[in-house]
Amino acid sequence: MKKLLLFILIILISLPVLEAQEKNFHQSDKPLKRIEDWEKIKLIEILNLNEDLSVRFFARRNEHQRKMKELIDKRDLAVQQMEKEIKDGAKPSDGGYREQVNSLISMEHKFLKERETYYKSLDDLLSPDQIAKLYIFEVKFRRELREKLMGQKMHP
Repeated sequence: MKKLLLFILIILISLPVLEAQEKNFHQSDKPLKRIEDWEKIKLIEILNLNEDLSVRFFARRNEHQRKMKELIDKRDLAVQQMEKEIKDGAKPSDGGYREQVNSLISMEHKFLKERETYYKSLDDLLSPDQIAKLYIFEVKFRRELREKLMGQKMHP
């Protein structure tokens, strides 16, 4: 009986802790969501998109981002597997490593090809001027975001 009461007491004490951890986990998604929302607002403003064009543009952009995420995830998995093999002391032949590296390079080519396909696909939605503004915005946005994140890591 004492063990049952102790068990119930432990569960009751740990519930608020678990709820707080879950709440913190979901709150960690909020900054990313805010960044994405801000990015969308800036893009609508910079590209001067009306409602109909915004819907079509972001549908295409979301599809592109989904494909890019799949490619990045596939590459990251391959890198993790190769890293694990190396850490575990596996000694594939030089050809084995060369093949793995060539596979990673091929994935990088697919990544670039997808970006090229995406930008070319925008010809029916955006003017060349808007596509140029989009490209410039994306480069600057990533750079600024990286600098801010690195600054925060360096100066907590």
